[in-house]
Amino acid sequence: TGNVDEAVISGKEALQSLRKLGDDLGTLHVSELLLRAYIAAADLSSAIRLGPRVGSHAERVGIREVRIRAIVLTGVALLRKGRPDAARRCFREIPVGALSPMTGAFMWRLGEGLATGLNGGNDVSRCRSNWVAEIKRMPESRQLMALEALTQLGLPPRKRCQQISADGRTFVGNELMGWTD
Repeated sequence: TGNVDEAVISGKEALQSLRKLGDDLGTLHVSELLLRAYIAAADLSSAIRLGPRVGSHAERVGIREVRIRAIVLTGVALLRKGRPDAARRCFREIPVGALSPMTGAFMWRLGEGLATGLNGGNDVSRCRSNWVAEIKRMPESRQLMALEALTQLGLPPRKRCQQISADGRTFVGNELMGWTD
């Protein structure tokens, strides 16, 4: 999984370098990665501050998918920070297949996290099945990487269980459980 603190430091350094070079698109994409690193590192205040700036930057350069992901990631940080009402404004029920698979998976995973707080069993299941459907649209070689990205969001429910196989017992989180259902 790597060291998220190092990812934050590297992201900040790369962002400074790209700004000095005047690379607007590079700056945008690194800003999004830094936003994800802040969330993985649980620096939610920084993520909440950076998210809207990434969204505005993406809108200015006309990259809709990055703008949507910035909104979703801001919602993730807000939910984890204990602000579900603000996070709810970042979620939209967008049909599976209408966005890129990763953007759709992020959106539906946020929806699952929000539904968990509302004790919405049917909504939790529906959102989970939708993020799984989005990931299944990806090439098989990218699916496990996408599951790891969803896991790094740290959204509820944070259930863990033991998976028993011929290789022994391993602990798995909610995202892998949803994937194998």
